[in-house]
Amino acid sequence: MLNLLAEAKNDFYNLIQQNLSIDAFLIKYMFKLLKKIGLQNLFIERITFKLSDDLKIFFNDEATFYINIPDHYIRREYLRHPDYIPRKGWVVFDIGAYIGIYSLWAAKRVDEEDLLWLLSRILWLLDG
Repeated sequence: MLNLLAEAKNDFYNLIQQNLSIDAFLIKYMFKLLKKIGLQNLFIERITFKLSDDLKIFFNDEATFYINIPDHYIRREYLRHPDYIPRKGWVVFDIGAYIGIYSLWAAKRVDEEDLLWLLSRILWLLDG
């Protein structure tokens, strides 16, 4: 119980600091409640929600809340090296893009035309 209270306190702090969206906060604890009563399957692969930067993602499993969101929005792991933060004109390959949080975030920062060109090349290669 103490671990849950500490986790909720930390999540509430991140909510106030706008590192965590209200959607993500509420869905995480609703999922915990449903899991406790054995109804977690009502949630998995059925819910979408917005993150703090207005990206909308699909809830696929618990790793979304315990790994992906904290890595990107709380620990800000993809902002640690300024030379590697995507900018307009970059082409970004997200190899092993679990649920695509980084891919969606990077896509908002690169030139849309470059992104569309890259996607068309990939589809051409797959089709060929």
